[in-house]
Amino acid sequence: MRVIRILFIAAICSQPAFGASPALEAIEKGRIFLAGLYDADLGLLPEYRGANVYWLFHDNYLAAKVLAVSHSNIAHSITASIKREGIHKSGKIEIIFGEAEKPFPFRQYELADVRRVTNTRKTIRTEMVTDKKLEGWENYADLLLLASVCASQ
Repeated sequence: MRVIRILFIAAICSQPAFGASPALEAIEKGRIFLAGLYDADLGLLPEYRGANVYWLFHDNYLAAKVLAVSHSNIAHSITASIKREGIHKSGKIEIIFGEAEKPFPFRQYELADVRRVTNTRKTIRTEMVTDKKLEGWENYADLLLLASVCASQ
């Protein structure tokens, strides 16, 4: 779901006043691509086309943010599906949108199966924060970016 990680910024950027730019056209194509991945049975997007793994955080959380502008019905469905699974946060990616309760210090994260879908090979997974402090986080570009976002809020 690298497309989501690249496009999530588009969800929080305003549209320019004059005409469509190549960048906006690319963003719209990305949104159309994401909407095409939507699995109506689960109300989620898979990890990639044909995958049987569905990540609540970060993939579907970010997809809901990106698609809210152009495909609000899918975005609402994704958000409802995340809530249905009883997972309300990851503790990290929400920093981008000012939704993280305690962003610092960064803590270690755990990848967890939320559930396996009965009669299918589909698995819903997520990333969750633990209580253990993350040492050496300064060596990770994504965490440095999140730290800079925190500092600017």
